[in-house]
Amino acid sequence: MKILAIESATESASCALTQDGKVVAEFTLQNKQTHSQTLLPMIDAMCAMTGTKPDELDAVAVSRGPGSFTGLRIGAATGKGIALPFETKMASVPTLYGMAFAIGPAADRLIVPLIDARRQHVYAAGYSAGKDGALTEELAECVISAQDLAARLQEAGKPVLLTGDGVKVVLPALEAAGIDVRVCPPALSYARAAGVALAAEQMAREGKLISSDEMAPEYLRLSQAERKRREAGNPAGKEA
Repeated sequence: MKILAIESATESASCALTQDGKVVAEFTLQNKQTHSQTLLPMIDAMCAMTGTKPDELDAVAVSRGPGSFTGLRIGAATGKGIALPFETKMASVPTLYGMAFAIGPAADRLIVPLIDARRQHVYAAGYSAGKDGALTEELAECVISAQDLAARLQEAGKPVLLTGDGVKVVLPALEAAGIDVRVCPPALSYARAAGVALAAEQMAREGKLISSDEMAPEYLRLSQAERKRREAGNPAGKEA
């Protein structure tokens, strides 16, 4: 199975090509250029270097969120644009799930991918990894404070492995709560398209591929503009 994957939920812009579980190519940029500038040129270059044509793809996988609102919209639009002309199936991969897949088996630790959600909160989820590499969700994806996450992980009662740019937000609270914590090295601690592609293979085996028309980002929280409207007591965003 040949999968083209796109990751644009964070500052990283990443694309990958996998075939039958093997990472054939992966391009990642973290130079703070906008994803609209980088994604398509990266995908074009990767496909040219690997001799891959769009009509050869079995699936296009996109990191669906949570994460940057703008980044998620760019990733979804890019993936839909590649899949639609050939009616290629798509995988709508939860961003945190893809981050966990990029880590792989973690020696009986709960894999906890984290994205900084600002305002001292993170997007978080928790997964255990089986010997076959399949992941089981033990903490559903959520927006959560450091203190509440520490409480949830204490209840889980397992040592944890943290990854992602949200580690800095929660690590002091988790250590203060006495949780057995390890942190992935920087080379592994960011959202990668290879993880999205490998997660998509698992989703394909489970019959979870969708059409390009069904592909849409999932944000988990309101945008900043929507929050400001609600805080101002004007949920519809209308002028008085």
